[in-house]
Amino acid sequence: MVEASDAFPTVDEAALAAHYLPRLRLFATRRLGDVSHGEDAAQESVRRVLVALRERRVRDLQALPAYVFEVARHVCAEQLRVRQRNPQADLADVIERVPSGQPDPLSGLISEERLDLVRRALADLPADDRELLRLTYEEELSSEQIGARLGLSAVNVRVRRHRIQSALHGAVTSAAAVTPEGRARR
Repeated sequence: MVEASDAFPTVDEAALAAHYLPRLRLFATRRLGDVSHGEDAAQESVRRVLVALRERRVRDLQALPAYVFEVARHVCAEQLRVRQRNPQADLADVIERVPSGQPDPLSGLISEERLDLVRRALADLPADDRELLRLTYEEELSSEQIGARLGLSAVNVRVRRHRIQSALHGAVTSAAAVTPEGRARR
């Protein structure tokens, strides 16, 4: 625990870490695109904040949340710079940690329940809409190439894809708002 004085209030270090670590993990994982790097960045951020508190560099605890996330932003930027300078080392690290056939690391943050909702919503789409999405995301074709296959203009492909994605979003969102017992959440 950091001791109090006139200008420096007391802070419970364990409570601070418990409060900020989950948020910092998500923040850093989103910025870095990797769960393990996000975890490292979150822990390093908390460590730096605690050192700053012990060294009495933080006077106003009302500004602490902004300070914590600014530190995390700097830690993430440092990690990204290191990874850009030596991309081969980072690639080897990812290959070593993720067995082949596994989805990317951020997929672990998506719940199986949410994936099931998406699968059901996709299954409810008309076959031609599913085909347009398949050509877009599985075959990674351009709008022009999809249009040529389906006999549509590229603009029509983009408009249809946008409408399909909006409908999927609506279906998944409304399905997620219903509890397993079939009652709407409040």
